[in-house]
Amino acid sequence: MFLRLSFFAIFALFLFGCSATITATNVVPPRAGEIKAKQVGVLEIKGDRNDYFTTTLSSVIDKLELGGEKRFQVYDRNQIENIIKEQKFQATIGDPATMVKFGRLSGIEAGFFGGIDYNTGSRNYTEKRRRCEDKNTCYEYNVTCTDTDHALRTTISLTDFSTAKVLYSNAFNKSRRVKTCSDSSYASSSSTSGDEKGFLGILGTALSTETEQEEVPEAVRHLKDSSDPYVKLVNVTLTEIARDLGEYYVTSTIEIEKTDKTLSETDKLKFESGVEFATSKRFDRACEIWKDLERSYPQAPNLVFNLGVCKESTADYEGALSYYKKADSLALEPNKMVNRALTRINAKIERANVK
Repeated sequence: MFLRLSFFAIFALFLFGCSATITATNVVPPRAGEIKAKQVGVLEIKGDRNDYFTTTLSSVIDKLELGGEKRFQVYDRNQIENIIKEQKFQATIGDPATMVKFGRLSGIEAGFFGGIDYNTGSRNYTEKRRRCEDKNTCYEYNVTCTDTDHALRTTISLTDFSTAKVLYSNAFNKSRRVKTCSDSSYASSSSTSGDEKGFLGILGTALSTETEQEEVPEAVRHLKDSSDPYVKLVNVTLTEIARDLGEYYVTSTIEIEKTDKTLSETDKLKFESGVEFATSKRFDRACEIWKDLERSYPQAPNLVFNLGVCKESTADYEGALSYYKKADSLALEPNKMVNRALTRINAKIERANVK
């Protein structure tokens, strides 16, 4: 389930004075991971503008992966339309008997259906501007501006043609505000629903705290940015659908302890050499060093904590939880790093268990 690992050093050894950080990238399973159908097609998306969502959904679904392999075989839209036309099917393939017949004729196991409701609303107002001819001659004037709100509600489902069972369904609400002014040759825009992270997500760069960033799914990276608000909102929606139906990656910046005072001076140096390996893209070697030390120091709290990070970085989340709980029990006072690790690992376990 968790196939790809990569480690990149982040040289932030000053973090809280006692810790360093590494980053680990893990594969996250799709939110809807139990779908067995392989041969799928996009049948009808009502309300789509210029078939953009319909055609782009097909291309995204075709690029989804599960377990490192292609998840779906997507049938050509023209082939589907020809079968519907020749057999005089309704595009919705509404009743179970029709679904079975359509599936038999087309070879498609399941079909995507959905609908789009796209609305816009505008508000006109004026803004003051100031212009100076020279340092002694300035004046104010007004320009006309317009705020246009774009709202996109999308419902999508995948239905099994042999059983008429809905295998997947979801609804997405996205919005965007676009501002234009009479003295501007361009339009400024902003997301009002917090959705830019999905399509245009930027990896967090803060070195002084732990971070977690969902990477843009590979299946939507071919989508081009556009000034068209409808296209932008569709792309954000498709990014979420890609996370629902295909695996994606999450990059975590994780703290590690820099030293452990309970070790002998010689073994303390050995522990710290592991930290140097960890921050030099050799986390595998660091874990070997710490694991070797564990034989002599099974109760060393910071060593136990770092071994938890080793487990977490290989996606052994239950193993990591066990080490973090042990580190917590060994602490003589509350440890914020351990608290954060417990919160983080429990969230990862919950996410990994989503079906």
